[in-house]
This record gives sequence, structure tokens and C-alpha cells, in this order.
Amino acid sequence: AVEGGAGSEWGGAGRAGSGQMPRSRWSVLEELEGSPERSRSPSPSPRGRGGVSGSLRIRRGGGGRGGCGLVYDESMLKHAVCGLERPDRLVAIMTHLSAHAPVELECCERIPARECTEVEALLAHSKSHWDCLLGLPATQLRAAHMASNEHTAESSRLAAGSVIALVDRVCSGELTSGFALVRPPGHHAGHSTMQGFCFLNNIAIAARVARARYKLERVLVLDWDVHHGNGTQALLADEPGIMYISLHRKTKDFYHRRFA
Repeated sequence: AVEGGAGSEWGGAGRAGSGQMPRSRWSVLEELEGSPERSRSPSPSPRGRGGVSGSLRIRRGGGGRGGCGLVYDESMLKHAVCGLERPDRLVAIMTHLSAHAPVELECCERIPARECTEVEALLAHSKSHWDCLLGLPATQLRAAHMASNEHTAESSRLAAGSVIALVDRVCSGELTSGFALVRPPGHHAGHSTMQGFCFLNNIAIAARVARARYKLERVLVLDWDVHHGNGTQALLADEPGIMYISLHRKTKDFYHRRFA
């Protein structure tokens, strides 16, 4: 899986193997949510809404096995502006793709967005972190470059859940790849820390869901961004079976240089 920029998640996970994993928090998820065969439409149900502005048309089904999935929900545009992280990013990406790759977009299968569950979120975050998210915007955010409104908690759950939805489709063999155009982004969020525009670590949650549901022996997370994904590294770097690679800019005068 590739985490790109501040808000897009590119899922290209393949089935590396089917080795057994020791009992852990992952086996708890499996017991609560069922086997992979029963988990293709995890609770809560996909929302099936969220059109795309303009004349862009995306096929919503029938793409067949082996295609590329696309998930995008305009509800995530309602999340607060956090400095440079703003709704215009997603709109600009969709506008660009519509103008320059209309045929490719037409061939993508539209995957309904859905919210991640508490059980899924707790694979990467603490219970207090989850409760803090649900308390937004009343919860006081201590880190700089953070802002929230009444839509932030929902948008955060949608962002993480949408990446998981694509992982489910890819790992079950229904798709070969997928693109999740989501916000808020996730790679700065830590186990119990919201920072750097990020509330839930979307890619870390999805990687652990993939390992739990589909018994993948190896998962690669490639983080391609101008910023170092310090939250994702802290969560995944020392975890057997998951390799984390960050490609980022590092200069003396660059923002977030202390994380690099």
C-alpha cells in the first residue's frame, strides 16, 4: 500500500502468503468481525453516497475482477481547514483527473465510502485516542496545525474506513488496486497523538486490518510525501511482517524537519 501526499491512499496490496499469526490484538479483531469471507462488507454498512462535483462520471459497479477501485466521498470536504490541509486539495485532484484521464476514471469501479469501526481503529490507537476523536470539536487539541469542527470526527472515520474498504476488495481478489481520495490525512497521527493535520492513522489501521483478516505474511507501506510519516513509522517500523518506507524531503529550512 502506498500512502501519498496529505490525504490520498493508494492500495496495491497483494497476497504475500497465508502464514499463521500468533494470537494478538489481530485475533481479537477476527473473532469480533468474522473470517475474511464474512468480512467483505464490514459493519457499518457502506454509505453509498458522496457524488463528485462537475460532470465526472465514475462507474459504480460491474468493473469485474482485476480492475482499479476509487473511493471518494464529498462528506470529507466538510472537515475543518487545517492550515495547508484543506478541502480544495481533493477537489483539485478530482478536477485534474476528470480533465486529463477521463477514460481511465470511467474504467474505475466506484467503491462506497464507509466509516471505520472502533475495533478497527483500536488496532493502531488507544481507547483514549478514539474517545478524544469522538469528542471533537469540544476536545482541546494541543498540537499545532490542528483544527476541528462538527464534521471532523465523521470525516476521520470515513477516511480510515474508506482505505479499509479498498484493502478488503484488493485482498479478497475482487480488485488489483485502488485509490482512496480521503481527508483528513493520517501519517502523522500516533498511538495516542493527533498532530500534523492527522487524527487517525489511516494506513496503519488498514495495514493491520489486512494482516488480521487475510493472514498476509508481508505488507509494504510506502509513504511518499514531502513530510516524514513519523506517526506511521512509530506504529509500524518495528512490527514483524510490515515494512515501512518513507520518501520525504529533508532540508534545514523545511517544515517538520525535526521529524526527518
